[in-house]
Amino acid sequence: MPNPVTFKIKILVDGRERVVEAAASSEDLSSSIAEASREASTADKSFLKMTQSVMALDAGLSLVRQLADALNSVTEESRSFGLKRFGFRWYSNRNRK
Repeated sequence: MPNPVTFKIKILVDGRERVVEAAASSEDLSSSIAEASREASTADKSFLKMTQSVMALDAGLSLVRQLADALNSVTEESRSFGLKRFGFRWYSNRNRK
C-alpha cells in the first residue's frame, strides 16, 4: 500500500503569510518526479538544438562578412590601380554627398 506524503508550505501573499498543506501518495509523487525529469530532458535537448542552430548561423554570417571584406579589398585595389591611372574617377555610394 502506498505511503501518504504530506507537505506544509508557507506562502507569502500580499504581505500575509499562509500555511498550505498538500498530500499525495508516494507512487503519485514518484510518477510526477519522473514526468518532470522527462520534460526537463526534452527541454534540454530543444535548447541544445537551438543553441547549435544559432552558432551555425553566426558562423555563416561570419563567413559572409569575411568574403565581403575580401571582395571589398580586391575592388578597392583595382579602383586605385586601374582607374586613377587612366584619369577615371570612381563613383560609389560612399563618395556621393
